[in-house]
Amino acid sequence: MIGKLSEFVDKKVHFIGIGGCGMSALAAYLHKHGAVVSGSDCRGTPFMEPLLHRNIPLYIGHDTEKMPACDLVIVTPAVKPDNCELQKAVAQNIPIIRRGEFLGRILSDQKTIAVAGAHGKTSTAALIAWMLHYAGFVPSALVGGIMENFEANFVLQNGSWTVTEADESDGSIKWFSPEISVILNVDDDHIENYGSTDSMLAHYRTLVSQTSGSVILNNTDQVLSCWQSDRIIHFGQRNSFHVDEKTVHYDSQGVTFVLEHAEMQKRDVFLPVPGRFFVSNFLAAVTACVTAGLTVEQCIDAAQSFKGVKRRGQDWGCVDGVRIIEDYAHHPTEISAILEVYRRCYSGKIACVFQPHRFTRSKQIAPLLADSFRNADSLIITDIYSADEHVMQGINGEYVFQHICQKRAGGCLYISHLNDVVEYLEQKKNEFQLIIFMGAGSIGICAKQFKALLQSMVSI
Repeated sequence: MIGKLSEFVDKKVHFIGIGGCGMSALAAYLHKHGAVVSGSDCRGTPFMEPLLHRNIPLYIGHDTEKMPACDLVIVTPAVKPDNCELQKAVAQNIPIIRRGEFLGRILSDQKTIAVAGAHGKTSTAALIAWMLHYAGFVPSALVGGIMENFEANFVLQNGSWTVTEADESDGSIKWFSPEISVILNVDDDHIENYGSTDSMLAHYRTLVSQTSGSVILNNTDQVLSCWQSDRIIHFGQRNSFHVDEKTVHYDSQGVTFVLEHAEMQKRDVFLPVPGRFFVSNFLAAVTACVTAGLTVEQCIDAAQSFKGVKRRGQDWGCVDGVRIIEDYAHHPTEISAILEVYRRCYSGKIACVFQPHRFTRSKQIAPLLADSFRNADSLIITDIYSADEHVMQGINGEYVFQHICQKRAGGCLYISHLNDVVEYLEQKKNEFQLIIFMGAGSIGICAKQFKALLQSMVSI
């Protein structure tokens, strides 16, 4: 039985797939608390470098000969049953547990703020961590992206609070029992892992019931607004932190708005990150942090220096009159929200390069995507990023493209390979004020290559 974090001092824990964002953060956290950590991955990733600096033994490729003796094996959902290291652990009766479940279990006796929801978890968790840090609470944090303020996907400090994400994608949300929980929104984003909406909502309700303190919910979410209890705080309504939409203004530098609460004077807020979701994320973060003991002023001051999360509206700069943005959005709701904000900020034409994510996901959402791109003047669809999924017959980038074309009146191209996308954009660059590279896979490579190409042309 997996129990308290203190039980893992000197225990040998091996991570299969340690190069992932969440896995590497958990490995560092365990290492800090006295575990003997090792790990492998099929490929090298930037997330492995901080672990090497901590002298954590890692190796590329899965190899039973290199796999050290261990007391526990932690895996991600991406690890297939035929993985040789996983099979070795099974044969030797070594306990095996998924990352999300393990994280939830070991944090059960810690002062934890857990952020859940279909969209915005990483940005909100990063903002909460920054607010706590700015106010001198020296928190630890484990999130699903690179927090620009900390330049890492984790921060390990000696304060009492730990901030993390409770991931709903694989059902591991039910293993968390935090002191404060935040649920931003719910939708059917990962319904394939639950079988039904009722089953998915039951997992969220389990998180609520297992939270020892306050439960912070988004009042603008149709489902969450109906949930009631003495411990629930709904942000976004008049007797809690809320924002009058008329006060919200976007530009290329970020978003400004007026924060309101029935028990305080109105406050002007500036967030140096773009996006409609960030206003809602801020309301969630300030509610959580005030509940944890911060003042409203500390939260607002911290927000002004919040740098966001890498790949969430990441600005790669403006080269030869073309602004280059990369964003992690890959779900219709996220895509629509991001493009809506940039449409307000830029008067010129906007091009969007979209890399669909996973075959199963692409099959599910392809019929829903067309309207999400309505604020893009030009749209390029690439091949699907598999994320190690097996190929599905007939499901590819062209499949997504055809579904979009059925509802979109022109301005859409299918270019399968990223290198060809860069070449195409080189010819068309003067037509656009903004080009957004969007997706959760390798699309960032395309953004970097395009920027480098423009810079080389300018310097000639």
